Amino acid sequence: MELSQIFQIKKEIYCLIVFMSLVFFSGCLFFDGYSSDLYPDSFGSNYQYEVSFSSNQSLSNVTMLIPCPVRDKMPIIGNLRMNSSILKKGYYKIEKRGAEVSPEPGFSLNVIKVNNSWLLEVQADFLPRNVFYAFNVGDYIRRPKYSYYAVQTRDPLGNESVFLPKTNLTTRLPDPPTRSDYMWIYHYPLEISYTIPVYAEYRGPEGSELSITSRVESSNSWLQESERSVTNEYSDRFSGRFSGERQGWYLINGTLTTGRGFYFDPALNTFV
Repeated sequence: MELSQIFQIKKEIYCLIVFMSLVFFSGCLFFDGYSSDLYPDSFGSNYQYEVSFSSNQSLSNVTMLIPCPVRDKMPIIGNLRMNSSILKKGYYKIEKRGAEVSPEPGFSLNVIKVNNSWLLEVQADFLPRNVFYAFNVGDYIRRPKYSYYAVQTRDPLGNESVFLPKTNLTTRLPDPPTRSDYMWIYHYPLEISYTIPVYAEYRGPEGSELSITSRVESSNSWLQESERSVTNEYSDRFSGRFSGERQGWYLINGTLTTGRGFYFDPALNTFV
C-alpha cells in the first residue's frame, strides 16, 4: 500500500471520529436541553372568565340568571371570589352596525345562590339593540419553578373553576390524540358536551332574540428553549339564543374542553 493511501485512510478515520463525537455531543445537549433551557421565573397560571349578551331588538324588564364558575363549592376564578364590584371593573361594550343610541342600561349585578347553584343575576330596565355587553375577570398567578400542573388542565371537573350544574354529559375523544414536532408532543383536547340551565326573562317585540355566552379559560405556561412559550389549558363555554318574549329556565348547550397543549414530565425530562 502506498504512503499516500495510508494517509488518506488515516484522514478518513480521523474525520469519522470527529463526526461521531459531534453527533454524540449534540445529542447530549439536545436531551439535556429541556431542563437546562428553562426560564425559572417564567412559570405562571392564567385565568379568564367572561359573560356576555346582546339582543337584535330593544328589550325591557330584563333579568338573567347565568351560572358562575365554581371551585370548591364557591364562585371563584383564580384567587378571586366573584362579586359585583370585580365584575364591573371588567365591563366593556361593542356597538355593532345599527346599534341603538341610548344611555347606559345601568346593570344591576349580584352573585347569588339558588338551589345550591351559584348564579350571576343580571338585571336591566332596558337593553338596546345591537350592542354587545360583556363583563370580564382575569387573574394571573406567578408560580415557582417546575409548576407544570398548577392548574389541573387535564382534569378540571371537581378540581378547577367550571360551570355547574352540568347535565347530559357526552365525551368525545380526540382523533388523533397528539401531534409530534420533533421531541415536542402537542395534545389535542378531549371535549365534553353538556347542557346547563339558564334563566331569561324580558319583554320585546316579535322576532327579538337575546344571546347569552359565558366562558372560562385557564392555563399553565412557561418559557423554554430560546423563550418559546409553552402552555397547556382547559376551557368551559356555553351559549344560547332566546327568541320572542321569554320567562323561565332553559337548558342550553356547552362544551368543556380539557387537556389541550404540551405536557412535560420532569422525572423523564421530556414531553409526554
